[in-house]
Amino acid sequence: MLSAEACAPDVPELPGGGIEDGETLDEATKREWAEEVGIAFDVKGPFQRFQHVRGFYADDRNEFWIYDQTFRLYHFLGQVKIGQKWLNPEGGTAGWEAIATLPRLLINRAHWCAIPTLLSSLTQL
Repeated sequence: MLSAEACAPDVPELPGGGIEDGETLDEATKREWAEEVGIAFDVKGPFQRFQHVRGFYADDRNEFWIYDQTFRLYHFLGQVKIGQKWLNPEGGTAGWEAIATLPRLLINRAHWCAIPTLLSSLTQL
């Protein structure tokens, strides 16, 4: 599953976002999935986790931010049609991509760092 923001439609990302005050990681995962994907979070897992801490300079705000990102791998239990895309509730797109196509996509660089670790567990599922 990849999503893309309306402002950057050619840069797919793994769905996600921040944890709001009072939220657990599980609650934030379900909320972000609803916002960025727009379909039921019908999953099993998580099976794999990857944490990545990186710095980021926000030119538009003249600020340096530290991102502590946690990526999780789930098995989606609903019907999947590879290549299917739809508009998400935030005005961007969401859709299913074949694992073999991932290296050819211009995936958000910070998210790309997580993909090899997440996919390494697929043989165990």
